[in-house]
Amino acid sequence: MHGVTQCCAAVFAAAALPALAFDNGVSDMALYAGVAKKPGTPPPDLGLRDRTLPSSRSATGVLRACDAAPNCFSTAAEGDEAHVLPAWRPPNPDTALAELLDVVKSYAPGQSGIDGGGFRVVRSTPTYVYVEFESLRNGFVDDVEFALGGPAGPGTVQVRV
Repeated sequence: MHGVTQCCAAVFAAAALPALAFDNGVSDMALYAGVAKKPGTPPPDLGLRDRTLPSSRSATGVLRACDAAPNCFSTAAEGDEAHVLPAWRPPNPDTALAELLDVVKSYAPGQSGIDGGGFRVVRSTPTYVYVEFESLRNGFVDDVEFALGGPAGPGTVQVRV
């Protein structure tokens, strides 16, 4: 009977642990089980869309620019020095997003105390990758997007983080 008691105690102890934000969150997530999570709401217009860029020119297949949030950066934020990122020109555009996806999937959450809540790949196609990363303590979720092509021309990769 003692073995059964130990077995059941282990099952109940495991069941009492809080669920991690994502399956790959660090084990320290249990330390913040009582902290209210603040994941926020993803912008409704993520992904590739026809957009009017800050320069007032229209473009097709563009990632979202940034609002006033200080922690947002995008290749579509042209003219917005505080938020703009240059488009990436990979050595091999044909394999760039597949390689980026491999790098993301091999990322160990919690490096340097960042994104301990883990991450998940929300959507992945040959031309677009969307990943969500969660912070350890408060459960903030960051949206990260990569897309092939766009306003900087073919063979470039757009980024929004």
